[in-house]
Amino acid sequence: DRFIVLTEFTAQKLVESGLTTADKITVLGNFLPDPLPAPGSFAYREPYIVYLGRLSPEKGVHVLLDALADVPEVALKIVGDGPQKEALQQTVQKRGLRADFLGYLTGEKKLEILRRATAVIVPSVWYEVFPVTVLESMATGTLVVASDIGGLPFVVEDGKSGVLFRAGDRQDLQRKLAWLFAHPQKALAMGYYARRVVEQRYTALVHYNALMEIYNSVIKG
Repeated sequence: DRFIVLTEFTAQKLVESGLTTADKITVLGNFLPDPLPAPGSFAYREPYIVYLGRLSPEKGVHVLLDALADVPEVALKIVGDGPQKEALQQTVQKRGLRADFLGYLTGEKKLEILRRATAVIVPSVWYEVFPVTVLESMATGTLVVASDIGGLPFVVEDGKSGVLFRAGDRQDLQRKLAWLFAHPQKALAMGYYARRVVEQRYTALVHYNALMEIYNSVIKG
């Protein structure tokens, strides 16, 4: 038998639950279909960040809004919908935050928002496994700022392809955002590295070859 999981985090949970042993688990991450989306500029990004996903409590958007109260120079574009939308809109209006709700976007409209952004934020306060939105962001050459929970630390390399912050800690997120906007060249370099990571590890061909290798090893015993 062989279990294929998306990240080392899931592998750890399987072992902890007693469902299997580590020697029967293989990690194979998500991938993006061909062709990869074109990246944005590696010389300049507009001074805004993006949240891309469902608007619900476990996604931690409220933590992001709390952090933005202390970094008024940072603008936010929220792409997505969900049950928390109205409450989040009220928070933005009440605090006078620079946040735009763009609704649910797909295709080139979504990618263009990502390509121009300084960073994409994944502020989840509950376990994420391996969000495809992280790969989409990295493929556009946009660094990811993610909470250090679930599978995210196994995808986002802190200080290389993005930045990690303590889950649920608005002050830590605020510090990380302030640092990024004070060091735009380092942010651009992380975005460039993130794009290279996707090209080398997360294409359809790389995924297919790795999957075939797993199947062959199981067949051969």
